Amino acid sequence: MVPLQRRHTARTIGQRWNHLAQDLAARFQSKSESVINFVTLRMNWIAYAWLCFAGGTAILRLSGLAAASTSVTDIFAAFLLYIMLIFAPLAGFWAAAGSFPLRQKTPQPSFRLATYGRWRNIDNLEACRAPHYGPTGFLASLIIGLMLNIPLRFLSFIVAVPAIGSHAPHWAGMIFWALAVDVGIMSFLYASCFVMALRSIPLFPRMLAYVWSIDILTQLCIGKFLGSAHNVPVEVAGAMQALLSGQIDRVLISIFVWLPYLLISTRVNLTYRNRIRLARPTSL
Repeated sequence: MVPLQRRHTARTIGQRWNHLAQDLAARFQSKSESVINFVTLRMNWIAYAWLCFAGGTAILRLSGLAAASTSVTDIFAAFLLYIMLIFAPLAGFWAAAGSFPLRQKTPQPSFRLATYGRWRNIDNLEACRAPHYGPTGFLASLIIGLMLNIPLRFLSFIVAVPAIGSHAPHWAGMIFWALAVDVGIMSFLYASCFVMALRSIPLFPRMLAYVWSIDILTQLCIGKFLGSAHNVPVEVAGAMQALLSGQIDRVLISIFVWLPYLLISTRVNLTYRNRIRLARPTSL
């Protein structure tokens, strides 16, 4: 009787854990759907919030440059640069939104890069009716991460690199402009990825892989470019090396975490590749 009671107790505990896991999964799915719907319907509000946030931090930096420099040219050049940084993600959003209108289905690519696993292709209608279709669930974490990466990257540049005028050494100007151009380009590309992911565009997974590659190559090129500058203080060179290495590490961590998910996830393959996993054949 005792082994039978133990088996019954173990079965009861297993059922409770199963119900708990299902309940947590349902809550997470509901929360992710609410977040994605909020972002989709409040894009104009998010754009205004970005303009206020980025514009306010840029004004603080320009005020510091104005106090240190008497050259109107320096202030105007820095002003144009910050304007570029502020509108770069908005330009990426507008470019992607214009290229991929909402609720307009985009055809699948002619060839597959993600070939791991056994899949069956389905049409758009069947894919949209599937329960795991759409940019929700765990995929929503990636989409929100792409969006949050833009202000975090902008803020890290603003905090780490002050506005540089013509009175500063040549190497300081090189650092300022190189990192600013990097932030502008990558903000444009990540904003484009964000829109493509949010609108279930089939090219999103390979576009994100492309942007990751560009991000790493950009950091390496900036490091080589700044390495050619003369008379850079040791402390500044060390700080720049740490900054660029940290950015590369963050991209590599993103690749390590998200690339397997983008390749084998049922939701990703259903949403962006219109295919479902084939069941393994039984050995009957």
